[in-house]
Amino acid sequence: MNGNAFDSIAFNANKYEIDIKNYFVTRQEDDSTQSDTSDSQTDQYLACKGVKLPTAEPHICTWDYLTKPEVIHLMGIKSKRLKRNFIEGKLHKKPKGLPRIIFRELMYSVTKFCTSASYTVEQTGALLSQFYLTHLFFTSVLDVGPEKLYEYFKGLQMCHSLPFPPHSIKLFNLEQIKNNMVYFCKLYLRNLPLVRFLCLPNFSLCAQHRVQPDVAPRKKGKKKGKGKKGKKAKRNDL
Repeated sequence: MNGNAFDSIAFNANKYEIDIKNYFVTRQEDDSTQSDTSDSQTDQYLACKGVKLPTAEPHICTWDYLTKPEVIHLMGIKSKRLKRNFIEGKLHKKPKGLPRIIFRELMYSVTKFCTSASYTVEQTGALLSQFYLTHLFFTSVLDVGPEKLYEYFKGLQMCHSLPFPPHSIKLFNLEQIKNNMVYFCKLYLRNLPLVRFLCLPNFSLCAQHRVQPDVAPRKKGKKKGKGKKGKKAKRNDL
């Protein structure tokens, strides 16, 4: 997965554009063995058929983002600018623009957290990979909310906190797990609407439609001074 970080963002960059042919209603037959004359056909919108990219299940992912020598090299860099350049260099050409900046700052913040918590090389690599996979999971589809994302990150944490190989290893203790989860909520979940807006495709539909007024146009009234009241007033003046 190294070198191909978040290719799904670029792959889906123009996937959700407004195209009228994607909203046609079609007749689709069920997979049952019913006869053609039966009522087995249903109407479906083509736009509702979203294709989800495969997402990795929670697993031991210590070196899924960076290899061990790369983590050691990243932890040894003292300059903030060089750290950011190293993280951005792992992305190669994709993604571009704001999603690239968001990912760079996310990984840079996680690296600072690991340094302040005095994490080992293995712990740093694991936490970086957890944030990497969680961000990839969130930016791959449009129907991932805070609850799903929290459960996914928690599953990754459990894979590195329980002594039950080969599905989990005890890399973090109970206090470190708590600190990691609190940091994830503060850094990522709190800013989830902003991450969604900046990293996922955004579109809008504008339709020009003139609404007719509910009130009928007002008719021109008669001139003042005429009518019964006007005639009485003239008689009194005489």
